[in-house]
Amino acid sequence: RLAIPLVGPWLLTNCTGAFPSTDVVVPLVKARAAGYQLGLRFEYVADRAAPSVPPCLTVFNISRVRRRRRRYSAAYVNGSPLLPGARGVPLSVGDIVELGLHPNRSNADTSALRLRVALATAGGGAGVDDASVGT
Repeated sequence: RLAIPLVGPWLLTNCTGAFPSTDVVVPLVKARAAGYQLGLRFEYVADRAAPSVPPCLTVFNISRVRRRRRRYSAAYVNGSPLLPGARGVPLSVGDIVELGLHPNRSNADTSALRLRVALATAGGGAGVDDASVGT
């Protein structure tokens, strides 16, 4: 169980050389061997138009790969692709975030990371629960 801090971004990557401020390193062996620098940034984003609404946990794909191979670095939020450089996706409780999947294979790929979003105990924020990495 991982708690996302309310201040500042929280990075989850497979390459500390490409992302020096990484908080958690994920052993995505096949992606690393192929040269893919995969990463997700979790951050609380507030809506300035509605200050009474609490900030929402948002995920951004910050992976670095060649332009032709962007689809190989896609993260998936509830099965929908999130490409590098795209707008962040707000997360809610029960959402599934996957990283390291090959687009032409099933979601049972053993080199993938799968996260489930859960509520935090204090402050009503969100966190990451049931993080699992295939072997």
